[in-house]
Amino acid sequence: MHTAPDTAASTAPAAPGRNSACATCRGRHFCLPQAGEASGRAPRRIRVARGAALYCAGAPVGEQVYAVRYGSFKLTRSDRAGGRLILGFPGSGDFLALEAIGLARHDCSAVALEDSEVCDMSYASMREQPQFFQGIISHSIRDMQDVLLQQRRTTAEQRLAAFLLRQAAWHGARGCSEVRFALPMARQDLAAFLNLSPECLSRLLRRFSQLGLVAAGRHEVALLDRPGLEALAAPASPSPDRVIKLARV
Repeated sequence: MHTAPDTAASTAPAAPGRNSACATCRGRHFCLPQAGEASGRAPRRIRVARGAALYCAGAPVGEQVYAVRYGSFKLTRSDRAGGRLILGFPGSGDFLALEAIGLARHDCSAVALEDSEVCDMSYASMREQPQFFQGIISHSIRDMQDVLLQQRRTTAEQRLAAFLLRQAAWHGARGCSEVRFALPMARQDLAAFLNLSPECLSRLLRRFSQLGLVAAGRHEVALLDRPGLEALAAPASPSPDRVIKLARV
């Protein structure tokens, strides 16, 4: 049984319009242009402690979405059998609660994987920048579809390789290293997201290390052979020297 996450969060004061915090935010290039200036309402900065929920499934939906300023979250949802599904791990520059637009209550929970901060964006701000938010929503839908297709049509090795490459690209787009980066999620959560058992994920990471593809720590990974990962993640069958034989889990 999974315990309910803490829902404590604090609100930090924000100056109207683009303040100094926006200028130093790694997600500023993905954020709402001139947030709040037309509506007269500046986004609020909301701090969310590690393990706390920004919002929980079943809670009323407010009149806002959230842009992650720093930190990271995991999105979870209950399936029909009462189990927990991991939907993703949004971080700096990503948006939360897009999936709740038009709903009366949240059907997902967003729980901080580390001490994090988000800025809330009102629906009024969204209406002022329709093209921007249409693009954000379209990108979110495409990304979700890509992940679903990949999880259904690929092997465990391909899913892990593709995930690591997506993480590298995500960090690179934010001005961070594409070679060495943090993985703040628990191994159990990552395994659930990739539709693997934790034991299978551990074996895959060890095998990737033996092949010289990655060097993996507890919450950090370094990509040592990116072309090798790209070949392994490709939809076509990998070359014989990249085939990884694992017992079915």
